[in-house]
Amino acid sequence: MKKIKVFLVDDHAIVRDGISALLMVEDEIEIAGEASDEVSVDRILSHLVPDVIIMDIALPGISGIEISKKIKTSHSSVKILILSADGCEQNVFDALSAGVNGFLLKDTGKETLIRAIKTVFRGERFFDPSISLTVLNRLIDDQQNDKTPQKLSTRETEILKFISEGLSHKQVAALLFISKRTVDTHVNNIFQKLNIHNKAGLVKYAIKNNITSV
Repeated sequence: MKKIKVFLVDDHAIVRDGISALLMVEDEIEIAGEASDEVSVDRILSHLVPDVIIMDIALPGISGIEISKKIKTSHSSVKILILSADGCEQNVFDALSAGVNGFLLKDTGKETLIRAIKTVFRGERFFDPSISLTVLNRLIDDQQNDKTPQKLSTRETEILKFISEGLSHKQVAALLFISKRTVDTHVNNIFQKLNIHNKAGLVKYAIKNNITSV
C-alpha cells in the first residue's frame, strides 16, 4: 500500500517533533520532510513533491498562507492542510482563497489530524469541527462570487455590445459579415466567461462596464 507522504512546515521544532511522533506510528503515513520557513520550503520542494503539506500560518518573514499560494501555483497536485493556533474567520477565508484543502486548529486530537490528512489526500476538503458550517458556507460563497470574470476578446466585446442593445443573433451576423452560428458560439462563450446565465445579465454587465449605454 502506498504511504501518504506528509511534509511539515512550522517554525517551532518542538511542534514538528510532536506531529512527527504522532504520525510515525501510522502504517499509511510517512514523514517525507520538514521545513521552518519559506527558504527551506522552496529548497526542499525543488527535489521533493509530497502528497500532503501540514502548514502553519505564523511563519517568519511570510505567512503560511502566502507560501501555500506559491506551492499551489507550482505544485497544484499537492494537498495543503493548514494547522494553526488561530481559527479566526479571516484566516479561514484567506486559506480558502489560497486554495488550501483543509484547516485545523493546533488543539485538535490525533485521530482528527489523521482523518484530515487522509481526507485531503483523497481530494476532499476537511475543516476543524469548531469552524461552523454557516461560516464556511458564507466564506465559500463569497469566494465564488468574487471570482474575476475572464477577459472578453475584441470580437466578443463587439457582439456583447450589439446583443445588449437588443439586436438579434441574425442581425449581428449580418452587421459583422459572419454566420449566425458563429454569433451563437461567441454568445455562448461570453455567457461562460462572465458566468452569466441570461440576456438581462449581459445587459447589466455591458452597462456596468461601459460597453453600452443602453
